[in-house]
This record gives sequence, C-alpha cells and structure tokens, in this order.
Amino acid sequence: MYVPRFELSTFDVLPDGDKCRCVLLMVKALVEINRIAWRAANPPPPPLYESGVVYACQGEQDDWKDLVRVLETGNGSCNSLVAWRVAELLENGVEAGPFIQTAVLQTPEGPFDQFHVVCWIGDRAHLECPSTLLGMPPTCGI
Repeated sequence: MYVPRFELSTFDVLPDGDKCRCVLLMVKALVEINRIAWRAANPPPPPLYESGVVYACQGEQDDWKDLVRVLETGNGSCNSLVAWRVAELLENGVEAGPFIQTAVLQTPEGPFDQFHVVCWIGDRAHLECPSTLLGMPPTCGI
C-alpha cells in the first residue's frame, strides 16, 4: 500500500483562511483520486451510506484515506468520508464539492484551530455531513 505523508509546518503560522484553503485543496485531491478508483473498480463501490462504514474520530495523526482504504478499514474521518461522498455524487452526475467549517477551541495549551469537512450539493445551499450521518458524536464536530 502506498502511504504518502504531508508534513505542513507552515500550517502552524498560516492565517485561518489560508489553512482552510490548504485543507480544501487536499480534500479536492482526494476526491479526484476517489473518482479514478471509482471508474477503475469492477463492480463499482457501493454508495457511501450503503457501504457499512462508520465515522472514526481522528487522534494525534490525521489519516486521509481513499475510498478503497475506507472500505478496507470500515471507517474514516470527515475528510475521507466527504472525499468519497463527493466523488460518488460527481460520478453520478450530481454537482457537489467539499466545504470546510472551522472553529477556534480554547484549550489549556492555548487556542486550537479545528477544521471539519462537509459537502455541498447542487446549488451550494445544501450542506451534508457524512460524518454525522455515519455516527460522529456531537462532541467531535463543529
């Protein structure tokens, strides 16, 4: 299995808007990887919500999984689940894309920027959260 690794030291000093753009770019790349996997699979993967996978909260390491790996492990975090869902929608002719939600949490160590990925569908007015629909507890989201 190919395991790429991004190490983004700049992330610690970027303004929130730039952090959002970085996360969004990485999710969009994963969407495109999933679209390639979708087209190569025979039979095609199941729809996300019929796959049996569940949400998994990230720990210290932020894992970004393609849809094949999410199926293998049975779980994914918001970035992986949204990348699958958006790829699925696009492959079925539905306009969709990732959307980043942010919050600054106050911790004993100081402020912490939390990012949560959801997807927009259609006219961008409708947001969908695959993480919530697949079992994310309210304490993990924004």
